[in-house]
Amino acid sequence: MSNAAMIKHKTSKSQDNNNSEEGAKLSQAVKQMRADLGLTQDEFGEIFDVKGRTVSRWENGEAPDFFKKLSALRDNLKKIGKNLEDYLI
Repeated sequence: MSNAAMIKHKTSKSQDNNNSEEGAKLSQAVKQMRADLGLTQDEFGEIFDVKGRTVSRWENGEAPDFFKKLSALRDNLKKIGKNLEDYLI
């Protein structure tokens, strides 16, 4: 494997690990938010117009595309000096 290919492979692997860590943090945040509100997964899902099963997937990290999109949105907002959290309140 060439040096460039090795660097690309390591970078890709590192990004995957970061996405996994980020996804785990987001999953925990969703679960904590729901618990703090005292809602069932079905009730929490109603807020977002999704089924309780979808909330379960969020909480268990089974929705990587959702978390990747959310992370990308956060990163793009940071580029223009905004915080995603400000819009979630």
